[in-house]
Amino acid sequence: MREAYRLNKHLLTEKEAEKQLAIFVIFIGKKILDYNTIEQSMIKSLTKCSKIHMPEK
Repeated sequence: MREAYRLNKHLLTEKEAEKQLAIFVIFIGKKILDYNTIEQSMIKSLTKCSKIHMPEK
């Protein structure tokens, strides 16, 4: 999961360069998933996070 995040974190930082986000990724499951499944889920999650509008302080 760390590698999938590391390779795709640019999805967040491109749009939110001046903002800071705290992200926790927790895997809860009994099956061990292959890397491609994890990476696709990570991309989907990071894309959703990048679309969230955060109000200015």
